[in-house]
Amino acid sequence: GMELHEQAPSPAPVQCTEANPLHSVRREFTWRAPSTYGGNVSSVCFSVADSCGRCSCAGRQDITVHCVTFRVQRCKYSVGVEHQLSEVGALYGVGWLQLWKMN
Repeated sequence: GMELHEQAPSPAPVQCTEANPLHSVRREFTWRAPSTYGGNVSSVCFSVADSCGRCSCAGRQDITVHCVTFRVQRCKYSVGVEHQLSEVGALYGVGWLQLWKMN
């Protein structure tokens, strides 16, 4: 699923005449691809805008757009109910415990 985390203060990327932590903020976006997305390639664009323009609130709105391409690798093996980790591990030359830790 997708999650957009709360806004948090960040070090200012621009030089301001007054030190103010409200001039720069950050948000973290996380996404875990569903198992059905194997081989999918998608682009997502994020648009960020401030309320009035840089440090001195110059009256114009600054907008930044950044696009990211997500490439989801295909699964190499899908384990069924009838399979045991030791069987799958033997296919890839690893023990069941190492396979369990990687999952």
